[in-house]
Amino acid sequence: MNRGRIGAYSLALVAALAAPLAVVAPNGLGPLLVVAGLGALFARQLPPRPWLLGFGAFLAYALLTLLWTIDAAEGLDGWVRITLGAAFGLALIGAATAMDERDRARVEKALVAGILIAFAILCLQLASERIWSRSESLASLWHGPDTNFWALFNRSAAVMAILLPLGMLAAFRRFGLVAAVIIVAIGIYLVMNFNSRAAELALLAGAGAALLCAVWRRGNRLVGLALATAVLLAPFIANLPIFDELAGRQDLSSSVYHRSAIWSFAAERIFEKPIFGWGMHASRAIPGAKTQFLPGAELMPLHPHNAPLQLWLELGVAGAFSAAALMLALARRIRGSAVTRAALGGSLVAAFVVASVGYGIWQGWWMGALWIVAALGTTLAPNRDGC
Repeated sequence: MNRGRIGAYSLALVAALAAPLAVVAPNGLGPLLVVAGLGALFARQLPPRPWLLGFGAFLAYALLTLLWTIDAAEGLDGWVRITLGAAFGLALIGAATAMDERDRARVEKALVAGILIAFAILCLQLASERIWSRSESLASLWHGPDTNFWALFNRSAAVMAILLPLGMLAAFRRFGLVAAVIIVAIGIYLVMNFNSRAAELALLAGAGAALLCAVWRRGNRLVGLALATAVLLAPFIANLPIFDELAGRQDLSSSVYHRSAIWSFAAERIFEKPIFGWGMHASRAIPGAKTQFLPGAELMPLHPHNAPLQLWLELGVAGAFSAAALMLALARRIRGSAVTRAALGGSLVAAFVVASVGYGIWQGWWMGALWIVAALGTTLAPNRDGC
């Protein structure tokens, strides 16, 4: 077996396991990226030069911020993990750009199979909840009794919402329109039946972007501009009075109230150091982070739960403009047939929405999920030149 085949098989492994892992053990997406990335590194297939130069510059600046970050040891640990994740992710993208049509067909079939397996697990989970209860459902076979079963599938639903457009495209190419429609219908039903507002918002926004990109060939430009603008304006939006008002309700019955307090606080700290930021991984240690605006509810529990705000907060203008440039570059690569444009646009916007309301951008499992989606998107792109 030559090196190139190892890269292709690494991507097929990712395609087959991403969705089932997202359902059963989302934290396993990080290790999956490592295993598949090692295979892709062995294949020695470099990603397009813009990816290398762009991420190289970003990582260099992130390293520089260790000179002024609050906790240099924590910042260095985070930087090393981010750099390793980028190395594995870029290796997978390099393997994706080098695949032939037979390899791509194998990855597409593996992705459809993996999504169907994930669907089967989620269907069994829903059925067992309704027959017994959440705590006695299928998931209790691999989770302990102290598990928060109500929120257990939040991450699963979020990742499935991002993978769903790509699964639809793979099913359409390999098995036809009916198969694609079935994938989308089942996926929407399942995601909407689990307790993840982030996933639901991602589905809605992704569907809108998919429709726009499908009916208007240049819709990708509007998508890219909208995402880049959202990144650049994030601290100004979070500083609007409505977020203070929502936080002032002192109600934890919905995550939106706590998120509002977090985002408003993050915006205040961003405007204190808008140019260079507070430094790599400084979110959890900035002044006032552990202040409780309600019993048990901190103003900054580990991170802002918003990728644009976190990049602004820790890396300043450079981090924000890097993310905005990435959004424009990714959107520019949304091309091909109407179905292809819909899938790539829908997945990109869904990922952005989840990143903007859900998780810390440096969480290992979440970085793994994003790199995996990027590699699969590159594989399914019409010319696989770094989409």
